[in-house]
Amino acid sequence: MKITPQDSKDCLSELKQETMADPFLMIIFGGGGDLSCKQLIPSLVRLFKGQQIKEFSSIGIGRTPMTDREYRDKLKNYLKHKLQSNFDASIFEQFSENIF
Repeated sequence: MKITPQDSKDCLSELKQETMADPFLMIIFGGGGDLSCKQLIPSLVRLFKGQQIKEFSSIGIGRTPMTDREYRDKLKNYLKHKLQSNFDASIFEQFSENIF
């Protein structure tokens, strides 16, 4: 069976129409590390901004002691630098209420 580009578009369209994810808890080992800052958190923010996730909590665990506020500030500063003009402070503030 050959998969056509239209098949891919149809599949992507179906994924975009999915309902919001069920509530979940994500524990990130190495929460302050590169993978978390560069991949996991930006992906979660995109899902949150697209209203694909709403009720969730994410707990970052790492070797460097940080308060919740310090962890959120670290992520915010990284995202501001990475996303620059695409960074939405109000979305991040709502999102960060779920980050510990």
